[in-house]
Amino acid sequence: MKNNSGKYKNKNWILFINYNAYPCIVGGLEIFNFHLINELSKSYDTHVLTFCNDYNGKGNLIVHKIKNLRFSKFTTPLSTFLFIMKNRKRIKLIHISYTFDFWSHFLVIVLVKKILSIKYIVTIHDGNLAKWIPNWPYRIFFKNASKITGVSDRIVTEYEKRSNRNDLIFTPPLIPFNVVTPKKKFIKKWSINADDQVLLYVGSLKPLKSVNTLIEALGIISSKKLKNYKLKVLIAGDGISKNELEDQVCELNLQDNVQFLGNVKTELVSELYNLADIYTICSEYEGLPISTLEAFANNLPCITSDAPGLINISENNKNTILFKTKDSYEYASKIELVLNDFKIQEKLKTNGNNYYKSLFSYDKLVNNFKEIIDKI
Repeated sequence: MKNNSGKYKNKNWILFINYNAYPCIVGGLEIFNFHLINELSKSYDTHVLTFCNDYNGKGNLIVHKIKNLRFSKFTTPLSTFLFIMKNRKRIKLIHISYTFDFWSHFLVIVLVKKILSIKYIVTIHDGNLAKWIPNWPYRIFFKNASKITGVSDRIVTEYEKRSNRNDLIFTPPLIPFNVVTPKKKFIKKWSINADDQVLLYVGSLKPLKSVNTLIEALGIISSKKLKNYKLKVLIAGDGISKNELEDQVCELNLQDNVQFLGNVKTELVSELYNLADIYTICSEYEGLPISTLEAFANNLPCITSDAPGLINISENNKNTILFKTKDSYEYASKIELVLNDFKIQEKLKTNGNNYYKSLFSYDKLVNNFKEIIDKI
């Protein structure tokens, strides 16, 4: 076990079990945890248990690194239990970010509570609402949590039913968005022409994100129209679908229009929102999509699929333009609609930004977590 300071503190720890962490994994959950943990470390003796060798603590934050071994269904819970056992007199509270994983990863936390009397809280990020198989380990895990929060109203409603609890709290997965002005400040850095219309996607490249539908939609729009629009599509992110998506771009002769940026450091993502004209997301489902909220915060008109999670923050023709999930023909028509109509762009910008400001505050989110911690 290693940590960034060379020594352990002797206070009441809050331990975040955060195996897959930023910057080793670049996703909404990982970036949300990265910012939240850093913020809470200003007020609490905060520690992180992780696989990520590149995760380095700042200030009061201490990072403990364990190995991701073979047969992780069993070795990871064992490594976690041994670490907690070793530091049982220091650890006061454990935080778990829940996405669907093998049941042993969660049952070990129940054992920690029963054997060592260390309480735990859970934040649910499982936008897929995957079924519990078998049911009983997950049911016991949620039953014994001191407090449960969920990152969307849909998640809260579903997991209140599953856990037979009515005390779940909605905590949107916000990050402290950086809104940069003036526009087009970073054109040269990202190889964009001043008169390009930039369509931006930020997120992982995996099947459920359905980025192939975006590329199909671009292929439906004629090459002549794409040239007249001077459309440049920036795709920021990486994942198992990247090679397939790059091949798809070549097959449709879209190399002049689509640029894959790979993983972009979180501190640089705001530059992409700065130079974009339109934001799009095409997932099959989401929890609460941070990237779309960041687009709202940056006054970008948004084109989104009508998928679960997205539909919960989208009002068609008001703060977003919706298309039917995985319908590339409708997607293409909506892209052209927004590109051609400046009035629609301005309406979406205004309504999206007002929606964000009225309902979402990062400071309020952090204070909610502090209240939960203090009560426990």
